[in-house]
Amino acid sequence: MSFVKHIEGSFKEGKREEAIKKIGDFYNGLSGKIDGFNGFIMSGSLDDPQKAVNISLWETREDMDDYYSNNKEYPSFLESLKPLIEQVTDNKDYRVFGFNINK
Repeated sequence: MSFVKHIEGSFKEGKREEAIKKIGDFYNGLSGKIDGFNGFIMSGSLDDPQKAVNISLWETREDMDDYYSNNKEYPSFLESLKPLIEQVTDNKDYRVFGFNINK
């Protein structure tokens, strides 16, 4: 079973590229270091260049909850995003029932 954390929000005007790079670098740095972390998807709205969605993929809900509640680096990462983020509009957890990526 897999789980995802879905975080949706918008960047401040002109800050999208900087924020996307910072978020991508952060989540890429988690690979192989955090129990249960399976990767992430960072996407931007085609209709609104300021809106974006980040989805992190987790092996178990316990791993996901533990990371977002107890990891000491995550709060400082969020703090570093404040100058780039206009607002977070959605932050929810989901169970994955199916997943398939064809290359």
